[in-house]
Amino acid sequence: MTSRTPHPALPPGQRELIGVTPRFGLPRHLRTRFAIPALPEIEVGGLRNGAATLGRAELAEVPQTTQTLDMHCVMTWSAVGTRWTGWYFDELWDRLLAPQAGAKVTHLVFGALDGAVASKSPRTVDHASPWEG
Repeated sequence: MTSRTPHPALPPGQRELIGVTPRFGLPRHLRTRFAIPALPEIEVGGLRNGAATLGRAELAEVPQTTQTLDMHCVMTWSAVGTRWTGWYFDELWDRLLAPQAGAKVTHLVFGALDGAVASKSPRTVDHASPWEG
């Protein structure tokens, strides 16, 4: 990881990251090694009809979005002009998940390949942010 000094659009105290974005997060997750599957899937549990797996065919039904964003880490580095392509959560929810989930959903649990887990109320999920795909 290298950096150069301040890009004029960076928040105070940040430096621009040049090169590969480092792994970040809790140490127990940083040490976890995993391989990204050739055909990634999103596994969804807790549905009234049982679990579901969203593969490429299902995800192709939902339009993707691409954005170029600046990513600012609490570790004082910023990745400027990062390109992300993925799905808006509310479109995944409305088209693929809500019909199977039922009306009584109180929490959503998100798990990652490195073992990290987060739980949120559906009302507090950032629906305006794209999910990487």
